[in-house]
Amino acid sequence: MIAAALTALAVFVAVLMFVSSVNANVGNQVDAVVLKTDVKAYQPITQEMVETRQVPEKWLSPTSIRNPGDVVGLVPVQDLKAGSFAQVGMFQTRPGLQPGFREMSVRIDAITGVGGKIRSGDHVDIIASRSASQNAEGGQVPARTECVAQNVLIVDVGVAESADSQQFAAGSQAVPVTFALSVDEMLMVANAEESGVIRLALRSPMDTQNVSKAQCTYVEGNG
Repeated sequence: MIAAALTALAVFVAVLMFVSSVNANVGNQVDAVVLKTDVKAYQPITQEMVETRQVPEKWLSPTSIRNPGDVVGLVPVQDLKAGSFAQVGMFQTRPGLQPGFREMSVRIDAITGVGGKIRSGDHVDIIASRSASQNAEGGQVPARTECVAQNVLIVDVGVAESADSQQFAAGSQAVPVTFALSVDEMLMVANAEESGVIRLALRSPMDTQNVSKAQCTYVEGNG
């Protein structure tokens, strides 16, 4: 009986020593913000998308985020997987809400303007094509195609829907695409949407240079 008691006491002491050793090696436990779901680039973070977990402080980097309130309302700059630990630099303010920018949605032809290749976070050139017409004096205005905005960030791509406007070919579908635009770009895109056909040209992530207006304009008959 005494031997059994001594054995139990020895096991208890060994367990305490092991736990103490683990705690000494691991260190203090602190909160860390973790994503509960996959999140697409530029998709606003909501309270339901994040949670806090207790992890050893020594396992976290200095840039780890510990308060969910520090990320809710922001958007990730790239796609993130569930289980990712939130870090400073992963998130930013929604582009359309930054000073000087506006979020603007435009319906784009699903085939000629999108082709199923663009997504949130991509950068595109917005191209407007206008058919030949007559001016107020009765003169002929040649057909014209030009870039109305370059290197524009796509904030969101909606779901294709039936197009019911004269701007689209019969039976085609339109996709609502939301851009982050400067005020000048916003006005030019709105004008182009009303008076012509809008297309998008997808840019390489490494292509950030704009070209001159002359290089990005074609006028019928000018070669």
